[in-house]
Amino acid sequence: MKKIALVLMLSAGAAVAGPYAAPKAPIKNPVVPQPNCYLAGEVVVRPFFDITIFDKTGDHSWGDDTFYGGGLAVDYYVTDRFGVGLEGSWIDTPSVIHGYNVNLTYRLTDPVHCFSAYVLGGGGVYTNGETVGAAHIGGGVEYRFNERWSAFADGRYSWLDGGDVTATKVRLGLGVKF
Repeated sequence: MKKIALVLMLSAGAAVAGPYAAPKAPIKNPVVPQPNCYLAGEVVVRPFFDITIFDKTGDHSWGDDTFYGGGLAVDYYVTDRFGVGLEGSWIDTPSVIHGYNVNLTYRLTDPVHCFSAYVLGGGGVYTNGETVGAAHIGGGVEYRFNERWSAFADGRYSWLDGGDVTATKVRLGLGVKF
């Protein structure tokens, strides 16, 4: 009788405690937060190399239409997509041309893969003893290696001196975000 009472008490205790709890299975696809590579308020410094092809040279005769140069751009992003920038550059023609531009940039971003495509437009002045106004439009791509460093390539079409001089420019460079 004592054995039966003991078996009944143990059975009742097991019934109250419930079934044996299995260990929790590991999460198969954990959600890992991705860094947002493109943020509002960032400043990006971009040294670049460029190739300029003059489509129409106006009254300038250089004997060639393709020249190399470079420069430095500094962009401030008001939002994660819209930026304002200043740019200084030079074109190595027989009489070196210096350019100073203000750019507006709108970028379409893929923050998961740190990639963006962008359009830009702006204007400024170019000088080599004579100063002329300029305007340009273009587009490009940027890839961020990490939250600070990037590489970019873009192209633009420019009108100088009221359209008397036109040029196509391709820029390649690096970016450092602050």
